[in-house]
Amino acid sequence: MTFLGHVKDSLWSADLFRCESAVLRTHWILVVMDQFTRRIIGFGIHAGTVDGIALCQMFTHAIRGNRSMPKYLSTDNDSLYRFPQWQANLRVLDVTEIKTVPYVPLSHPFVERLVGTIRRECLDFMIPFNEKHLRRILREWISHYNHGRPHSSLGPAFLLRWRTRAHFSQEIFIDTSCLLGHEFLPTRFWADCTTNTGWTESQRRLTGRWRCR
Repeated sequence: MTFLGHVKDSLWSADLFRCESAVLRTHWILVVMDQFTRRIIGFGIHAGTVDGIALCQMFTHAIRGNRSMPKYLSTDNDSLYRFPQWQANLRVLDVTEIKTVPYVPLSHPFVERLVGTIRRECLDFMIPFNEKHLRRILREWISHYNHGRPHSSLGPAFLLRWRTRAHFSQEIFIDTSCLLGHEFLPTRFWADCTTNTGWTESQRRLTGRWRCR
């Protein structure tokens, strides 16, 4: 699994966790992340008891808008992932499911840490009123996580999207170690590069100490 996680778009990880609303109604959240880039692919929410059909609907909502699917999906040993509907859904998507070691959270480290991050930085400070409110909270926080939040495990760096002159969208890591002491971190930076590996001279003067990793 460690080897697969170092290949872009080859391994996604999924995990379920629970959130209570202001009216004490239980909402289950399925979060999906790319283990290579640490990018959150998306999330799905279901109020009440989760079964096989509800789990498939949550996963479909989480991956909505993605043009490609990974070769492998990492999940834990929760009984929810044994539903025939869930397994049939993965077969249709041509995705191979990889199970973690039972009772060993360290075998599923990145998504487990992500769930803790979502709780500490978002849901512990905001109590949603209903499912619609919860979706809006998570949508805004995930946008911040993917585009504006430094990731210490990556260098530290945060994810940005850039385009070449051929309009080929690609993900890179921008080193922000020189900006960690500043109060403001830009949330997005678009660069029109002449090659896939470097900046133009005008962009180097503009960005100063910014550099590609």
